[in-house]
Amino acid sequence: MRLTLALVAAIAICTPSLAESIPLAGEPFHPGDSLIEWKATNNLKALWVYKVIPQNLTSAVISNAMAVGSFKSLDMVKTEDKNVLRFQDHKKEESVTRYLEISPASGWIQYYDSSQPTDVAASVQGVPDSTQAERLALEMLFKLGIDRTQIASSPRPTGAMGISKVAPNGDEQFVGIQARHIGLIRQIDGIPFSGNGVTGGFWIEFGSKARIKQFELLWRNLVPYELRNVASDSQLLDLIKKGKAVHPVDVDVKAAKKFTVKSIAPEYLGALGSERQDFVYPVASLDVEAETGTNKVAFTLMCPLFSGDELHGRK
Repeated sequence: MRLTLALVAAIAICTPSLAESIPLAGEPFHPGDSLIEWKATNNLKALWVYKVIPQNLTSAVISNAMAVGSFKSLDMVKTEDKNVLRFQDHKKEESVTRYLEISPASGWIQYYDSSQPTDVAASVQGVPDSTQAERLALEMLFKLGIDRTQIASSPRPTGAMGISKVAPNGDEQFVGIQARHIGLIRQIDGIPFSGNGVTGGFWIEFGSKARIKQFELLWRNLVPYELRNVASDSQLLDLIKKGKAVHPVDVDVKAAKKFTVKSIAPEYLGALGSERQDFVYPVASLDVEAETGTNKVAFTLMCPLFSGDELHGRK
């Protein structure tokens, strides 16, 4: 009990104010004088803000990560950051085809293998389908010490990379799938992190014969910091009108005369493993429809959930 109280006291003394700016990735949303109609059902009352604290990875987790690239202790090289362990298959940087970086304190592990089969036909053999990729990803996640109950059941973003060749007659012919990836997103209190897993969760790509081409685990150590009341519908609308929300950079809705907020869902806002993060905040993911004359465009807005926080968009 004394240790817990001391930890809470240290956090309260050493951490900055929660009112500091928190970056949201995207294009700042400026609705101007356009009408914004709220049709979302907001049942959110209060959500936790979490504090990030250092941690340790077990020797078993580090060993399992090393095994993916067949790394030994002798493959470790010096790094500028003493808190990062790096293994690579060659001492000379220009010859490296595989590397593994581990930041135990951040719960961040990154693996990359750039080698490819020399034969195109061989490169598409044994690439897992979507179901197999999910099963293999969950198996690898278990080896990295993560409890599956901490993974959101959805979304689980997937994708594939194919390869084609040019036939003698000049036509392009599809050869097959060379790689398939899947993201397993972390959840806290049943609420998922935003993104595809690289800012909170696990992302992995498989190649031929189910070989792991790359993966990234980001599992920061979090402790509850403060339970905060969620903004009301009117407060959220006010934040949107003040330009505190952001939208995808490839969505152009400047000509819209009306916006309809159709649904709202909370997500926790993570950061890349290479970036420092002191707090993890929940934000609102809003499904929005823009009306431009006879056309309608669906897009997503990311918005603060706490009316007192000053959040700014970033490109």
